[in-house]
Amino acid sequence: MKKLISLLLVLVLSLGMLTGISMAAEDYQKPDECTQAEAEVLVTDGEGGKYYFPTLSAAVVQWAGLKLPGAKTIQLLKDVVLDPANGAQDSSYFLFPAGYTNYYGNDLHKNPVIFDLGGHTMQYDGEGMIWSLYRYGITIKNGTVLYNGTTGRSMIGTSATTGQIAFSNGQTQWEPIINLEDLNVVNNSESGCVMINNVWGAKITIKNCQLVSVNKKTALNLYASDQSKISGTPWEGDYTGVCTIENSVIASNGTYAFGVKRDEQTVKFTDSLVISNGKTEAMYDPKSMPQIVGDAAALGQWTGTVAGQEITGNAYVIGKNPLKVELPFEDVKEGDWFFDFVAEMYGKKIIAGQTATTFNPNGNLTYGAALKLLTVGVTGKDAGNAASGHWATNYLNEAVAAGWTTIGADKLDAPVTREAFCEIAAKAKNLTEKAENPFKDTTNDAVLALVKAGVISGMSADTFAPQGVLTRAQIAKIISLLIKL
Repeated sequence: MKKLISLLLVLVLSLGMLTGISMAAEDYQKPDECTQAEAEVLVTDGEGGKYYFPTLSAAVVQWAGLKLPGAKTIQLLKDVVLDPANGAQDSSYFLFPAGYTNYYGNDLHKNPVIFDLGGHTMQYDGEGMIWSLYRYGITIKNGTVLYNGTTGRSMIGTSATTGQIAFSNGQTQWEPIINLEDLNVVNNSESGCVMINNVWGAKITIKNCQLVSVNKKTALNLYASDQSKISGTPWEGDYTGVCTIENSVIASNGTYAFGVKRDEQTVKFTDSLVISNGKTEAMYDPKSMPQIVGDAAALGQWTGTVAGQEITGNAYVIGKNPLKVELPFEDVKEGDWFFDFVAEMYGKKIIAGQTATTFNPNGNLTYGAALKLLTVGVTGKDAGNAASGHWATNYLNEAVAAGWTTIGADKLDAPVTREAFCEIAAKAKNLTEKAENPFKDTTNDAVLALVKAGVISGMSADTFAPQGVLTRAQIAKIISLLIKL
């Protein structure tokens, strides 16, 4: 079997790809449930029913898609590394919840699916596509999809067979809907992209997303098939497709940032950034000639972080640059050494001001604030302020459970020293390799580990000031560097 590899969010392929699949709806029985504490995934149906399962698998998604009433939500409860052994019968796919009435004899597949990553990361390193959701109106949101294979592409699509309805959210015939919201998709494969199989005029919205092809291929490929020819039935409606991209970044280290299969594609940009490594005029594949709505202004050569990946290329901004953060702080000015770090942490919602208009860059950092910044920055998850007791209790509990620290709640308001913070941060990132010690005032292993990692430096060439208190400006830089390790 040819390696298709993917990070693949496939909603649908064409009729021809379904040949030979004839499973009945009754084949999809509910997998064994588990307790909430043991669960990796929660499935909720349109009537409020909740079901917990220990593993995200093809069986869970197939059962939910074809057996449950109403709109279905499939939510991750933790980070997931998909095991190919839990995939579908067809080895080309990990998940395979097909949904054609002529195969399954029910209409439950007409209801939309929300795939909510719950702020977590879904990773796949196996063969074939990650999942395919046939003919659902679908929303995929709130997290990161990461593929680390050698070849492949991410696919999201819609399709229909002759005489069937390619539905949206249970509403309009011939108007399927695909929504990507607050989503990072990172394809680390040698030949891969985020590919949206846009047939039957799907209405696509990409909002607050970062789609990245780390290597040499197009980051976003809008593929529009003429299904009227495939099905043998003349198509009388609009199958041209419209993709709206809002407050998002489409980035590729390859030649083109995006492309389309058919000229009929319309791509509407607002407040977005497109980055590619080709010629200045090559924002998209010139062979595709999509209709672009929104004036693109070339920013020239650009290097920066998109979805945690270093991307270098020619940048084009349409409207406001979503990676340029407008700071509300009167005490943080362009030209300050800490400006870019504060802007990055503020933009990622890791750090906030002390008031609506002040950041207080020289203010001392407390243990409570340090633990919040570390847990949010390192894990990507925010436990939130405690409803009672000290506001940082939730962050302390997470840090203690992870083995980062043994301090008690009585220290949460105390200033954190440079050395004490290094001891916590080194454990949080599992840093043990030490630099040769340039300092005369400390021999602390955690300090030297962070120096080796390039995260922290001395106050002078040969002093570290281990008992000095970290400032809010310093922590913005340190957290920025930590999360890039």
